[in-house]
Amino acid sequence: MEWLLNILGSKDFWVTIIAGLILLFVGWVFKMIHDNRKNLSFAVKRVWLIIFPIKFNVALIITPEIGENLDVYSREVKKKFGELISQNNLQRHIFLRDISEIIEFKSAQEAENFVETKNLDLLIWGGFTSDLLQRDGVNVTRLNLQFTYRLNDDKENQIKKALALDISSRMALKNYWEIVSKNSFTDVQLVSDNLFDVATYILALSLKFTGKIAKSLSVIEALYLKLTQRGDPFAQYVIDHVLDCYRLLIIDHGINRKMDKLAVEYCEKYLSYKPDDFFALSNLALFQYRSGNKQVAEELVRKLQNLYSGSSITKVDVAFIRILQKNYEAAYKHYNDLSAFRFVEFNTQEVVEFLFQEYEINNDPAFLYAVGILSLFFGDKELGKKTLEEFYSKADPLTYKKMRLKTERLLGVVKN
Repeated sequence: MEWLLNILGSKDFWVTIIAGLILLFVGWVFKMIHDNRKNLSFAVKRVWLIIFPIKFNVALIITPEIGENLDVYSREVKKKFGELISQNNLQRHIFLRDISEIIEFKSAQEAENFVETKNLDLLIWGGFTSDLLQRDGVNVTRLNLQFTYRLNDDKENQIKKALALDISSRMALKNYWEIVSKNSFTDVQLVSDNLFDVATYILALSLKFTGKIAKSLSVIEALYLKLTQRGDPFAQYVIDHVLDCYRLLIIDHGINRKMDKLAVEYCEKYLSYKPDDFFALSNLALFQYRSGNKQVAEELVRKLQNLYSGSSITKVDVAFIRILQKNYEAAYKHYNDLSAFRFVEFNTQEVVEFLFQEYEINNDPAFLYAVGILSLFFGDKELGKKTLEEFYSKADPLTYKKMRLKTERLLGVVKN
């Protein structure tokens, strides 16, 4: 600024005037920046939010309104929502950011575009009605919220439609969003609880339908535990999604990826919620066997037989155990029962591959008989015929008497 001071000290009148004007302009600019620093800060944040990647997956926008209590209500609801995330140990899965003062949406389409562009899992947006409205002489305000979420939909939007129907029906059960002035302390807590319950429910579904099953499970299970601890009837609608996540993880880790130890944990957790469930029991028997726990597997199959004796899966499981026990007549009976089924509940090819592996390990011809029967009736008939022929050539006539007789009858009627 030394140069400017020199100019001001100049004897040239016009130079002094110009320098003075520059000083006035600079002072005005600094004053404008100071007076509008809050708006400028918001503008910078808004540009940053739009241009750069975000580090959160859930955004909250409760539009500020002018009112005696609205600012207090807004702050308290946001605060309690954040506290509930921490209390339910969901900080690793819900990265919440309040962007209420940075951006505002005027339509659902704008919200959807923002969610898609920023890869958000969930956007919660809306605002309070005026706190001057009265009912029965008491001031009442209502929090009106919309939930915009992300999912991988099909071409006909059937998933989106089904999910929207599911969510709207659940929202009807969590329908208290009002704050009555004389009950504001209690009502703020109730509204915050409802916000947490609905938001985590929707977030869990969004995560599940975008393939993030493990994260979805963490969120929906935490919600379920919270609801059951409070005796909230909403829990009965949440448990189905908890079990569905476990089912998907059992299929992925146990059936597809053969991660038996982890799959066992998922099955046992599933059974802690739904004891004696057929899906969990039957898969747990397989995973325990593959983990080397043959006695546990046998006990589980015995339980399946007691509970679900008519199932084709139970039949094939029991028959397999009987071969391991070298009780070939009992194994023959169950495979004979299976041959009368019109269709079976299991994937024949997967079972056949498993039985071939067991034959390689145990070298028991009965496994070849099992492959032959299952393939002939429910799979590749040529493979069935060929495998039965191999069984017949290797099976001792006395040890496998009934199996050999059945094979003779089958090979006698199967056409080349």
